[in-house]
Amino acid sequence: MALIQKRNGSEDTTMQQLRARIALDRHALDLAADEQPQLFLDVAEEHVMAQSRFDAARDELLRTDARLGREVRAEMEASGNKPTEGKIADAVLGKEAHVAAAEATAKAKITVDEWGALRAALEHRKSMIRELATLYASGYYTAGASSGAKVAVRDKDAVANRERLATDRAKRA
Repeated sequence: MALIQKRNGSEDTTMQQLRARIALDRHALDLAADEQPQLFLDVAEEHVMAQSRFDAARDELLRTDARLGREVRAEMEASGNKPTEGKIADAVLGKEAHVAAAEATAKAKITVDEWGALRAALEHRKSMIRELATLYASGYYTAGASSGAKVAVRDKDAVANRERLATDRAKRA
């Protein structure tokens, strides 16, 4: 990852660094355009890895629930209680191993969603670079773009055009 530096392998720090790079400086659009592909690639890679960790956590939750279900069924049968699917499911949901696995899955899902949002923000950033570059090229950000002389010429032309239109309408009437 060329544009980010991980500190202590912290995913939060990496995400914070990448979030900070979303903002654009209209005077440095060339730099933003240069870094955009690498920045997007870095975020896309992190998003893919987060999705992979979520899938692994979800699979672990399923394995944990299956193991706990077998244990609960065996306990119920050993105690003479009739194991029904509802009773087994209720007992599994209350087990500490299930709760821990479910929390890990939920945290992994939040991380996936955060990386997905960051990825979408970079898509938007790409569009904004293009829009700002167009504005910059058209002189929108130059100091004299709306100077008094240009405005006066524009106003004079508008008055002349209105007078010409009024004269043309009078001739047709």
